Amino acid sequence: MINGIEILSLSGNQINEDIPPPAIPYTWTSLPENENYTSRHECSFVQAGNKFFLIGGRENAKIPDIYDYTTNTWTTGAQAPIELNHYQALEYQGLIWAIGAFQNNSYPNEAPATHVYMYDPANNVWIQGAEIPLNRRRGSAGLVLHNDKFYVIGGNTTGHNGGFVNWFDVFDPLTGTWTTLPNAPRARDHFHAAVMNGKLYAAGGRLSGGPGGVFAPLVPEVDVYDFATQTWSQVAQLPTPTGRGNGG
Repeated sequence: MINGIEILSLSGNQINEDIPPPAIPYTWTSLPENENYTSRHECSFVQAGNKFFLIGGRENAKIPDIYDYTTNTWTTGAQAPIELNHYQALEYQGLIWAIGAFQNNSYPNEAPATHVYMYDPANNVWIQGAEIPLNRRRGSAGLVLHNDKFYVIGGNTTGHNGGFVNWFDVFDPLTGTWTTLPNAPRARDHFHAAVMNGKLYAAGGRLSGGPGGVFAPLVPEVDVYDFATQTWSQVAQLPTPTGRGNGG
């Protein structure tokens, strides 16, 4: 929660890491309200160092808001070159990466970003990275990091207008190259993915602009990709499907 901030104790672990299950339950701590940030939605909230970055989103959300949990204070960062929204940001090697995002607010036909973008917190600058292949561009995709490579799952090619896909790609940040992988078992957008114990989990999401309209149908199935065997499987369905899920 940001309004009346509540911080989940993660012992330094992040969604993009290949980590074992926690040995002890998570605990919540409520902090005094400090609302010196820009209201936004369809954004990302990611940790880099000892700060959290509220970054991207719709409607005048190009400027990141930076929360220092050691002092309970907010500051701002450099303005992004485009209006990134609907994406799962990850921190890697000191940079915050945006891959699989939309780049404008033209609802319901948002255009996918044409490039990888990075925010450098140390130098407070944005970097335009590798171009995304034209036929693999989409926003609202899941993103994970495994063995120094980014894996992009699902997403939507046309915003909220029926362009949901089951694509699966790997991006090597060292070489700037993309590789197309076999498709995931099903399409989904508006979700987050996570990696644990050598497996990628894709859970939640919806088929925006499908037979149920913009906000439905929801996707209850949980798909799991095993990096070692390079195979997909399915585990128990979500008891409560959600079309805007986050992972952690």
